[in-house]
Amino acid sequence: MSYSPATSRKTSYATGIMEPMLDEITLTNLPVAGAIPPELAGRYFRNGSNAVPEMDSGHAFLAPGMIHGIRIRDGKAEWYRNRYVRTPAFGTKGKLAFDEAGRQLQEFATNNTDVKVHGQRILSLSEQCVPYEMSSELDTLGPWTFGGKLRGNMIAHPKHDPATGALHAFGYDMGRPIVDYYVIDAEGTLVTDRRFEVDAPMFLHDMALTEHYVVVYDTPATYDLNLLPLNPCPIVWNDARPSRLGLLPRHGTGTDIRWTTTTACWIPHTANAYEDAEGNVVVDATRVDASDWDRGWAGLGGLVAHQHSIGPTTELVLEASLYRWTMNPATGTVSEEYLDDRVVEFPAINHAFGTGQHRYTYIVGYAGRGRTETSLIKYDRNTGRNWTRDFPHGQVPGEPEFVPAPDARNEDDGWIISMVTGKDGQPSELIILDASDITGPATARVVLPHRLPYGFHGSWIPDTALRT
Repeated sequence: MSYSPATSRKTSYATGIMEPMLDEITLTNLPVAGAIPPELAGRYFRNGSNAVPEMDSGHAFLAPGMIHGIRIRDGKAEWYRNRYVRTPAFGTKGKLAFDEAGRQLQEFATNNTDVKVHGQRILSLSEQCVPYEMSSELDTLGPWTFGGKLRGNMIAHPKHDPATGALHAFGYDMGRPIVDYYVIDAEGTLVTDRRFEVDAPMFLHDMALTEHYVVVYDTPATYDLNLLPLNPCPIVWNDARPSRLGLLPRHGTGTDIRWTTTTACWIPHTANAYEDAEGNVVVDATRVDASDWDRGWAGLGGLVAHQHSIGPTTELVLEASLYRWTMNPATGTVSEEYLDDRVVEFPAINHAFGTGQHRYTYIVGYAGRGRTETSLIKYDRNTGRNWTRDFPHGQVPGEPEFVPAPDARNEDDGWIISMVTGKDGQPSELIILDASDITGPATARVVLPHRLPYGFHGSWIPDTALRT
């Protein structure tokens, strides 16, 4: 494979739908169409890459993070704020840099991918940087490494166990084939730290959690720091590496992992994982193959090898499909199947059903593979049905977030919240849908007077999750 600039093409990640918003602003008393449920009291925060043109890092993953937030209380949208995640690299070109021993230099790192609350702390997460704590009004409070116990960075998508309140997470080393497995208890104390080796420095963005296992995604997407002069985010697709799913018993060590080889792919985002009645481990997640990796990775600023397959993508996301792996821990065998052939990303479920058998999955559907509009899709795994809510041309919904109703009796009793980005200068909005009927009239729309850049991941943070 060749990764030289002469045989690789980049497309801009800072134009169109991801065009940055360079001003930090505060708006109050936002107009609302419909009625915000009075039960909603909290904040919706969404993180994302916000490239600054004169300080272009060369890749969307290395641009400064900007979190957009809307405060909801008493049926009102009290305020909107957008604030940069101010790591020490803010105001300069963020980059991956390392000392002579191969340790990452955090003073050059940016943080722009996800935002979660745990142990009453709001954390901005990106695997190229340590977590950063944010205030409830989006001020950057500084790095948070769980009392200095993190060995290095933590992936953007740790998994919450609804039964214990603990957070399970991985960290990894970009220059060495090392992965760290962490468990952080409900109060925010890091209680488990295990290190194990893999075959190559892996690009590990997400993971899965079941009642007894954490699942490791080992794929052809790996780091090669020798390519830093050519590729500011030196993640490459290595055709020589297979894809493997690793079953690591909770709180176990690297010697306990049971590896299963699967069809080559990268796994960006997990919907859920669980153990079925026969003891199989079932993982529902989005799947990206080699050709789709090239199109999306080039759009984000990365260098790729399969030049024949590169073409423009409508929304500048990695073109993924919803997929299922079913692993037998005793035999090491796996079955695989597509759950949908549409271009989809950012799956979500009712978090209370995490690690158990869920019924409903919500996801964004993108233009592509015969479809021309973007949508939100709801899947019913019990019946095989799905429902699609198409959005008007120029409106692109973001990652759906499920918020349960206080008196919920059914899995889909609650609301779906999504930040909708307007294209071509159109304004954006926060949409609130009845999760049991996503195709029906919107429950409420919080209308913004400006467009927001498309982002990565967000969370509903209820007031009850924060310190009083």
